[in-house]
Order: sequence, then C-alpha cells, then structure tokens
Amino acid sequence: MRRHSDAHKLRIFSDMCTSQYLAKEKDLSVCVVGAGLSGVGIALILEDLCIKYHIIEKRGEVGGTWLYNQYPGVGCDVQSHLYSFSPMTNPDWSQSYSEGPEILEYVKRVAAPIRDKIQFNTVVVNAVWKEELSKWEVH
Repeated sequence: MRRHSDAHKLRIFSDMCTSQYLAKEKDLSVCVVGAGLSGVGIALILEDLCIKYHIIEKRGEVGGTWLYNQYPGVGCDVQSHLYSFSPMTNPDWSQSYSEGPEILEYVKRVAAPIRDKIQFNTVVVNAVWKEELSKWEVH
C-alpha cells in the first residue's frame, strides 16, 4: 500500500476544498497569518491553485521558529529531506538533521518568489467573523 506524505494529503484536501468552494465563490482571498514554514507552505499551495492571498508576518523576515530560535545548537529532530517541500526539495542539506541556520536559509529561499505577498512587521490582534458578509475581518 502506498503511503502519501502529509504535504501530498494537504494538496489533495486543498484541491477538493478549493475546487468545491471556487465553484460558488469567485472572489476568494486568503489571509495567511505567519511566514514560517507552514505559512510559506500554504502560500505556495495557494499560489499553485491561483487563489489570491497575502501573508501577515509580525517580524521583518520569514522563517518562523527558525528565525526566533537562534540559540547554539538549535536544530531539527526530523530528517532534513523530509523537512522540505516536494516541489522545492533541497538535495544539498549538509547533514541528515540540519541545524537552525541552514533551515532558515532554506525557508528564505523557498519564500523568495512570494515575498511581494508578505506584509512584514504587522501583528494580527484578532479576527472577527462577519456573518452578513461570510468573511473574516482581520485586525
């Protein structure tokens, strides 16, 4: 039996959800909160699906936890080749379990094509669902 990666499952799920939603909604726009690995990953999926989006990031750079945590020896306990996006793999990881600075550089490289869609140095305080508009209002 073939096992699919989480990224592949997310892709299948997003294709199903967005195709059903887009059949009803022509003016879909997504707000992604955070430009860490997950935020960048979902943005790449949205980009691929031609769905309008923007990312709000509280810091002045992408990277999430790999930007925040810069203590000596910071690293990942997941093998590096598994800790990358399938369309943008990194065949040049320096070791099986990469350290934070190398992962941060990977996130920056992967996010480079979508940087123009990231609003840096902006904090999301809350989000309120507007029933009458069927939309979230993000503050």
